[in-house]
Amino acid sequence: MLVYEDTALHRYEPPDRVAKLGHLLLQFAVINGQTRTHQALLRIGLVPPADSETTEAPATRQRAVDRDPAIVPSLAKWALSILDGNAQPELFPTLEHIGNLFGITDAEPVFGARDSTKLLNVTANVLWQLALDRDPALVLRQLASDKAPMLLLRQITIDMRWLLCSVIETMQQKCVSSWPTNILTLLGRHDMISNTSDAVSTNTAVSHRDMLANNSNGLTEPKSIVEICDSVLDQHAERKHTWTQSPRAREFSMLVFNRDLRLEEAERLLDLSAPTYTTTVLDTADTADDPDRAKTQYLGLLARRVLALPLGQSLLRYSSRQLNPQGALPIDLPVVAAQFRGNKAASTWTSDADVSWPLFHSGVAAALSVERDQLRREHPSWVLLNWPTEPTDTQDDPNAIKEFDAALASHAGFLLGMGLLSRDLETTDKYDDTSEQQRNISGPLSNMPPWQTFKYLSKRHGLTSIALLLGCACAHRGTMNSSVSKILSLHIPNLLPPGSSELMLLSYGTQAAAMLGLGLLFMQSQNRRMVEVMLHELESVEVRGTSGRLDGVDPAESTAECYSLASGFSLGLVVLGRGLSTKTLADLRLLDTLSAMISGGRSGAAPAPHTDKDGAELDAFAGLSISSSGLSNVGAVAAIGLAFLGTNYSPAAQRLAAPTSLQQLRTADPFMLLWKTLMQQLIMLDHIEPTLSWIESTVPNACIISTANTLAPDLYRIRIHAVAAACFALALKYAGTEDPHAHSIIVGVFDELELAATRPALDYESSLTRAAAQSCLDIVCVSAALVHAGSGDIATMKRLRALHGVNANRSYGNHMASHMALGILFLGGGARFTISRSTQSIALLVVALFPRFPQHYTDNCEHLQAWRHLWALCVVPRCLVVRD
Repeated sequence: MLVYEDTALHRYEPPDRVAKLGHLLLQFAVINGQTRTHQALLRIGLVPPADSETTEAPATRQRAVDRDPAIVPSLAKWALSILDGNAQPELFPTLEHIGNLFGITDAEPVFGARDSTKLLNVTANVLWQLALDRDPALVLRQLASDKAPMLLLRQITIDMRWLLCSVIETMQQKCVSSWPTNILTLLGRHDMISNTSDAVSTNTAVSHRDMLANNSNGLTEPKSIVEICDSVLDQHAERKHTWTQSPRAREFSMLVFNRDLRLEEAERLLDLSAPTYTTTVLDTADTADDPDRAKTQYLGLLARRVLALPLGQSLLRYSSRQLNPQGALPIDLPVVAAQFRGNKAASTWTSDADVSWPLFHSGVAAALSVERDQLRREHPSWVLLNWPTEPTDTQDDPNAIKEFDAALASHAGFLLGMGLLSRDLETTDKYDDTSEQQRNISGPLSNMPPWQTFKYLSKRHGLTSIALLLGCACAHRGTMNSSVSKILSLHIPNLLPPGSSELMLLSYGTQAAAMLGLGLLFMQSQNRRMVEVMLHELESVEVRGTSGRLDGVDPAESTAECYSLASGFSLGLVVLGRGLSTKTLADLRLLDTLSAMISGGRSGAAPAPHTDKDGAELDAFAGLSISSSGLSNVGAVAAIGLAFLGTNYSPAAQRLAAPTSLQQLRTADPFMLLWKTLMQQLIMLDHIEPTLSWIESTVPNACIISTANTLAPDLYRIRIHAVAAACFALALKYAGTEDPHAHSIIVGVFDELELAATRPALDYESSLTRAAAQSCLDIVCVSAALVHAGSGDIATMKRLRALHGVNANRSYGNHMASHMALGILFLGGGARFTISRSTQSIALLVVALFPRFPQHYTDNCEHLQAWRHLWALCVVPRCLVVRD
């Protein structure tokens, strides 16, 4: 029986051999007439052979009760009984124990020299030591004295491993590098093994250094080496954060990324406050004789990268900070500093440029880093605790005013983050019949009283208004809440009563935020009134000046294109994925009306004349009727794509098809072809396949040849835009799935575009091609990260790290795309969260990852920068943790 238990304990033992031993034991019991033993063997799981004729012992062979034990040794039952702690533990009957019972001190002459139950003995000994409440570390270290038991323990079956996993899990966090290598291997601490091996050479070098330093001959190290080492240590010691990772997030990170430093590298790349160490500066003809000017230009280029970091950091640190409800939430602000070779102090970037939006993104990142379950229990009064302190004397201290404006911008981002974390995506599913009162609405902005809302709006701060309007809409999305609807309607001119023209002077940015907020509030409701308003806004959008606005110069300023895009997004969200079932909207003929806007069939009102210094020159064009198709075509395409998202309705997809003639392709806007291709493929969502043939099917026929390098430059630009759109659609369908086929295709396109984006531009056409390749590379790098969202894929990370350098050809938007891609790859620190693939998530990701990134910090011409954070509405947990 002990031989059978030892054989069944081996992990790689053939099942037929174990079964044959079981058949042999049953046959022994039958032959010897041990009926009770036979029944006990059947109870522990032994199965008699199918061709067995006798299953019970004959009556003539019945043995006495004392020769027929009713209990047979079973390691599994014995282990459960002794680890239970309720009964007195008893030794397992191993061969050594049986020999002691009969007074046999040397069991070799009786049982033989070869111990056929060695694995059984080792496992029973470990379990027995643990049952006696021995120190687990002491037990494992005792085993380390013999390598054979350690190797045998790695061969046990999964059920026995489960009994020992609690010990191994406990000791995994408590082991030290001085333990033997075989113990560290068993515990899975390969990182400590490698560190130990590295420490051997390091300690040897240190000992030689100390020996030389203390030598009587006066031998010392060269001072240059010491200075270099000290400078390296200083670089790593100067990293300071106000952010501390919660124990839950730290536990996940240590379990998932315990063998390498990829997470630490991602944190280093997205660090806001660490200075950049460089040995070279720009070397151009203008700055060859002026090193200070070269450093200033380098800091200007560095600012593009650093000011785009908060968008990536908000993804990396999502829901990973413990909240202190007794104090204000600390916010890390970006610091643009560089330490050049030969300088001890770091040089800081100083500029008069408006950096309100980067500070806004920092506030959002700080809010999103709070654990969302903890945040939902906070009272709205805690939000007021974070209001920045206003300066008392604003005339004598201009720096105080500047600091207060920066604090207002970051607090505005904090408000938006509160709204994004107020509710989960699962609680907004409109396909169920749950009423608004029954929905799980929680969070500071969800329960904010009206007086507090109007207190914020009365400040007339553009970014605060945008954040509050968008945050309240996110907190109540899909509920059609009447109070929030009234607040949003106050900022839409066509929803105001007659005589309220003064409120129509708000910036386009504030109006765009309110319009998209209405789309979120009435998501998938098919509300006819909202559809009519948004359709009218798309048709009648007009260009107007900014001199008559009440809020003056404001970073929240935008353009008519942004407001038109907001109207298109809102219209698509209200009719999201239900374009075929809009019976109450049939008379509006949405598809025909929106298609007419794309083709330029309607015209808008004439623009209001400017009153600035250029007004005299612009008045000559005041009588012309400007077609609204140039302003509303992007929004109309968005409305069609979202309204028919995932419906596979081919007539709607055909309205967005690319031109067929070569002349139309050459004169078409490449971005519009990309936007139409993306929406066309999202409509036909079920037809998307992770194959190269499907990617090529999205490219116009005139751009399909065997080698793309032989294409004319303009056709090649059209080709890469179509391929980038296909990769984005593919990533949206397979977001978070880690599909190897989809990822390999996107990575292949990434490598091709990276080569085209770094190719030197020798003429005007090549410079256009390089700029187009860089824009498409932004989309593809985000697509590659979407497929592996939250996984920390090392192949994707290597490519994104290559885009991190300071380059004169990379703009603020290029860095924004690569940083967001890196954040998506390590979403929430890795492994805990992923991206949902529901219809709502795909629509919100299209809004957040709109494939045209800003060129500058204040650029909101086509897409409001606050919308970049709507990805937070698409995050869902991906890990199930089983705890004892």
